[in-house]
Amino acid sequence: MKALPAAAERPCVWPLPLKQITTHARLMACCFNSQQPEAFDIPECRQHGLETWVPRRQAEYLAGRWCLQQLLTHAGLRVPVPRRSASGAPDWPAGWTGALTHTHLPDGTGLAVAALAPVTVLHAIGLDLEPLIADKTARRIQRSILHPDEQPQIQTAADITAVFSLKESIYKTLQTPLQRFIAFDEVSVSHLALPRIDFEPRGALAQDMPTTAPRHGQIHWLGSELCLSLYQWPVQPTESGV
Repeated sequence: MKALPAAAERPCVWPLPLKQITTHARLMACCFNSQQPEAFDIPECRQHGLETWVPRRQAEYLAGRWCLQQLLTHAGLRVPVPRRSASGAPDWPAGWTGALTHTHLPDGTGLAVAALAPVTVLHAIGLDLEPLIADKTARRIQRSILHPDEQPQIQTAADITAVFSLKESIYKTLQTPLQRFIAFDEVSVSHLALPRIDFEPRGALAQDMPTTAPRHGQIHWLGSELCLSLYQWPVQPTESGV
């Protein structure tokens, strides 16, 4: 993997291995300086009410929207960059769905990733970036993020990071269609063989998870310190009329 470039005054495109991650959606990633939101020139975002936010939060928001702007342009869509919806997720253009995530590395560099896909291909998609959780922190949060059935097989900080990240991606994907909060113990990993993680819905999710939604997701370690998870719900041929 190529080294992560240092954050600059302007957003720099990061070489995400797109074809290795998904063929259903187009992804875009960029590095950014969390103290320089002014590096992003997105005029319509001036109307998004960011002026009261601290610079770090502004930079995170704008970095994600910058990635989305590149994806929208590539798709030939002449639409404004999506605002935040009432749920906090982007208000996607009609006929499209996507995902956003961002994080900060130990050196302070910010990294944002966005995904975009037509709803004829994906019902929904979730992304999550997580730096490797420290061993001490992993042990402390293990019981709060793992289902009891998972705990015997998930012990290392790397595996806990991967499972935590994937659950975040699953929740981001399903919360809007299910219109409710999903608890951590509603997902139980049944098999972990990276890059794939298989899981079983538990509790309420076992009752209301759509039958066509996959029971597996993906984990991609971008180097040894950064985890990118992906969960996507493809449209089946019978649903699209094929």
